[in-house]
Amino acid sequence: MDEYSPKKLAQALVEKHDRLISEYSDETEKIRQITMLKEKKDQLKHWVEENGSKSKYSKELEDTTKELSQLSESFEEKGPGYYINLDEQIGQHRNAKKYWLEKISELKT
Repeated sequence: MDEYSPKKLAQALVEKHDRLISEYSDETEKIRQITMLKEKKDQLKHWVEENGSKSKYSKELEDTTKELSQLSESFEEKGPGYYINLDEQIGQHRNAKKYWLEKISELKT
């Protein structure tokens, strides 16, 4: 195994935090999209069933249901409690990345 200088280790940590920020941000965005589509589907379903607007909203309800199904299939749930405070975790990784970037500028090779 190659010797790692403090600067190389710090750079590896920055890369790790970048990867985690990207991964968590993607997951957060998918959660937001799924939530929005569920709410849209519920509203459209209400309009179709309760307000007698079947002809007006049926196609949109069908399209939304299909889009929600596709997005849900592509979403891999991690486990109980994984998504709690995900935005906070992203912030912590951003702070850690900032810290290590500052350290890199202080370190010599």
